[in-house]
Amino acid sequence: MGQACTSADIAAFTEDFRPPYPYRNEALKFSEMEVYEHTGDPQFKLVRAKLYDSYFRIRDQLEYLVKREQDPFNIVIHKYDSDFISINMFFDFPIRLEDFVSTKLTIPEVWSMLGYVSAALAKLQQQKQHYNNINPKGIFRVYTIEQQYVYKLADPFLFHNQIMKNFYSPIMYYKTHPEHDLFKSDTFSLGLVCVYSLGFKKTEILFKQEGFDFELLDDIITRFKLPLYFDRLLRSMLEADEYGRPDPIQLSIAVSNYTKAYKLPELKTVMVVYNKQILKTAQSPDATESIIDIRTPENKVLELPKAPRVEILQGHLPYTNGCYYVGSYNAKTKKREGRGIFFSKDGNQLIQGTFLNDLPEGDDIEMWREDAQDDTTHVDLSNWEYFKGEVAKGMKQGKGELRFRNQNYFRGTFIDDAVCGSGIYYYQSHSVEGIWMNDKFIAEH
Repeated sequence: MGQACTSADIAAFTEDFRPPYPYRNEALKFSEMEVYEHTGDPQFKLVRAKLYDSYFRIRDQLEYLVKREQDPFNIVIHKYDSDFISINMFFDFPIRLEDFVSTKLTIPEVWSMLGYVSAALAKLQQQKQHYNNINPKGIFRVYTIEQQYVYKLADPFLFHNQIMKNFYSPIMYYKTHPEHDLFKSDTFSLGLVCVYSLGFKKTEILFKQEGFDFELLDDIITRFKLPLYFDRLLRSMLEADEYGRPDPIQLSIAVSNYTKAYKLPELKTVMVVYNKQILKTAQSPDATESIIDIRTPENKVLELPKAPRVEILQGHLPYTNGCYYVGSYNAKTKKREGRGIFFSKDGNQLIQGTFLNDLPEGDDIEMWREDAQDDTTHVDLSNWEYFKGEVAKGMKQGKGELRFRNQNYFRGTFIDDAVCGSGIYYYQSHSVEGIWMNDKFIAEH
């Protein structure tokens, strides 16, 4: 358990942090919260929360805190104190999976999430406890003292239980069998969370009135083009017959074995409670440079380098293929940097908006294509003529709109430069609302 302390201890504890700012999170059980950012590494944050209740309820809560077992898979409570009518505690700053997965996670990130959550469920299974409805509202990403992201499950002591039926296993959703394996239902729910995190957000369309659409789910997984080990494991988690699925203990072992076999990054499984000896800031002779001293077993020291000075010019940049750019650019590298317009050799606009490190980047980027064809329908959206919307690292990413030469247009969600997720395709006389993956139409809403 985190360390019990006095008000003076709390004051000394917060010396390493910047002045707090108010914080609200509907998932947490506290009405009074604020966030502390560490002065040495602002990404490392703690939530300070206060719980008010009667003397007897507070006494019971304190007894729970003393007995509470902390591990790497739960939110860590670093310090707490009490005046017998309230409890004041510092715990990990949680970022809900639902909130930060606006588009999708990378395959390694989803694999990491799967590793942490399956290990947490395996521990619960060993204690004969069933989690009940794994979903994106109950999984959190936390930036740790060791300067890395880990994934943790919601703790019922800190969080409200938030149910999402579109992440139930089919047996639980349709209530087809009064008795079933609850642990393997957790495995199925976690499989749907993986599908959600990889980019398919509308899991509710899999639950048809006549039953769960396993055929559509199989097609979605195929379109992800996962590594063979991940594809095989994910399909086993989402087996129609629950007896063919691994339970959380078997799943966690499988993830661990694949991680070792394919030399993937290992999980961080050491739980560390913050103290001043673990993370501190030391100022170098140059006041613009700081060093973060990480007391790891290897005694590694991470230095934060000075940001290089960049000179930005306004002007005209020609390219060898006849295209040219007008706008802001890096004087040294001659890369597009800032706002500008990129033209074809014939003087037609190809890209307009902001650029970062030579690539379009921003929420309001416009792009044109000169090779678009006329015969476009909602079945395949790859033959667009004009795009306007969100772009990251040169790729369509987030919300946007496509227009086609036949005057039809589409509005929806993009992932990795292609339409992925829900959207609406507008013909001249009617519209089609549905789900697309990699520019291809999958199903109608």
